[in-house]
Amino acid sequence: MTEESIAKKEYQLSILIPSLTERIDVVSKLIKHIQTQIDDCKANEKVQIIVSMDNRSVPLKDKRNKAQKRARGKYLCHIDDDDWVSDNFIKVLLEHIPKANDADVICYNQLAKLDKGKQIIVKPSLNAPLDLQPRGNHVNADGTVNDQIPEYIRVPWQWSCWRTELVRDVCRSDSNSGIKCEDINWLQRVFLENPSSQYIIDETLHIFNGDREDCESACGW
Repeated sequence: MTEESIAKKEYQLSILIPSLTERIDVVSKLIKHIQTQIDDCKANEKVQIIVSMDNRSVPLKDKRNKAQKRARGKYLCHIDDDDWVSDNFIKVLLEHIPKANDADVICYNQLAKLDKGKQIIVKPSLNAPLDLQPRGNHVNADGTVNDQIPEYIRVPWQWSCWRTELVRDVCRSDSNSGIKCEDINWLQRVFLENPSSQYIIDETLHIFNGDREDCESACGW
């Protein structure tokens, strides 16, 4: 397949992963995990993985901006190399994208593993505030309440699935410096595009590994 034909090809989902050459072992595990799901779903024609790798010569914001421009999926999501996704991440998203009626964002839950073993569930919604807000304890799929894992809400983050045509040209700027600012910088610009419709998947599909020693995530924690 030529570069031109690749550029014109359309997918259901683009997964954008920034990383560093020194973190090849970390990102390789994530890529293999996702690619295995794609193969199991026979979905190589539906899912695009874009990995932006360098040796710290390119700022994170620039890697994300360039990856967005290359995205050919109907929806895109940013996943950091030290994050993880559920074993059914691809299957669930491919089942629901056709049902989303071109919603501006597809929301699903995040399991956030924080310091000292603390875990929380984050449930994104366009109706929620930017900052995390507590919502009580997490309710399991069987209806029972898990009093060990509190539940929070906030707006959809970059790991949610955004409609590509809405966000492709929303670039991170130089105005905010520091790795913990570029994601919020982007979200503020996304909301200037007035996303108004959402599709909710009440399943935990994204895992934030904030308790890892090698964590260099930009997820806003």
